[in-house]
Amino acid sequence: MSNTWFAFKQFTIHQERCAMKVGTDGVLLGAWTPLENVNSVLDVGTGTGLLALMLAQRSSDLTVDAIDIDRAAVEQASENAGQSPFSGRIQVLHANFNDFIPQKKYDLVISNPPYFKNSLTPAEKARSNARHMHSLSLEVLIERSISMLYPNGKISLILPADQFRDLKQLAATHGFSPEQVLEIHPVPGKPAIRTGVLLSRNHGKCITTRLVIEENGRHGYSAEYKELTNPFYLDK
Repeated sequence: MSNTWFAFKQFTIHQERCAMKVGTDGVLLGAWTPLENVNSVLDVGTGTGLLALMLAQRSSDLTVDAIDIDRAAVEQASENAGQSPFSGRIQVLHANFNDFIPQKKYDLVISNPPYFKNSLTPAEKARSNARHMHSLSLEVLIERSISMLYPNGKISLILPADQFRDLKQLAATHGFSPEQVLEIHPVPGKPAIRTGVLLSRNHGKCITTRLVIEENGRHGYSAEYKELTNPFYLDK
């Protein structure tokens, strides 16, 4: 295993041509996102194809359209999907989400979005596009995702915990609200650093759960983290 590839239990991610590599955020989003009544998915900003592959592994009835603005990422994600057991259920497309017009509706839009709006812009353009909101704003992501969903469709995202309030307010302007929330803490006693959010038009009580990543020092992963990621990781 190296920085150019990452082996999971049922597929391998090659990532040397992708700006954003496999990371904890993506793995948690792919493992946690509820898939009840989900048959069609749009993966926005697929990168390596990680989310598309994880969801396809979790549900044999599910098909995924995965799009990315970066052509090199699209080529690599296509290869990763093509070499997986789920190749027939994943379609990777080179597209800018800002003007992407799908030919169908989806049950779920999922994205590990470019949310680092206050951090320094990396010098390398592809990494900059992958990490920063100048390539895709949260507002555009929510607004356009809703237009591509069935009436009961949902949106699943992971973002910095301090942006959760802004997301709720933005979603509310479009009639959406959090249905499920995952608060992600790095270690016990520390504030949440990430929040997983499932948005929908279901305005009932929001179910909030808490996950601690490490509880026994560096790489001392918690029992709940191991349980959630066990279907994917080889060595957790």
